[in-house]
Amino acid sequence: MRLSLGLSVLLVTAVPAMAEGWLSPEAFLARVAGKATIVTDAFGDRFGTEHFLPDRRVIWQYTADKSCLFGTWTPQRGAVCYSYDGGLENCLRYRPDGSGLTGVEWNSGVEGETYSLKIIDAPPPNCPGS
Repeated sequence: MRLSLGLSVLLVTAVPAMAEGWLSPEAFLARVAGKATIVTDAFGDRFGTEHFLPDRRVIWQYTADKSCLFGTWTPQRGAVCYSYDGGLENCLRYRPDGSGLTGVEWNSGVEGETYSLKIIDAPPPNCPGS
């Protein structure tokens, strides 16, 4: 019984500590609604730009070839999960980082790639189908 109670206390106190610093999906949306984010990879190379439109719609535009993906996002277990046309899906958690954000892939509860995001005012890209 003591072990069970001790483990319960440990789990209850560990969860808030893990959540410290991460933005809720709602707080993330408050920062990016109607804006775009320039996304760079861990090496500082510009990877693409995500445009946040009404109704949880997004347009991702790759930097290299300017191709676009259209999708939506939903909040799931504290993460922002994107679902794009063609079946591509990815979840990320975000935290403030200076004047921007850091995004960390969060798929199946496992941390993955880390990205830097700079929030900008920019019109949606001129993509076929937009």
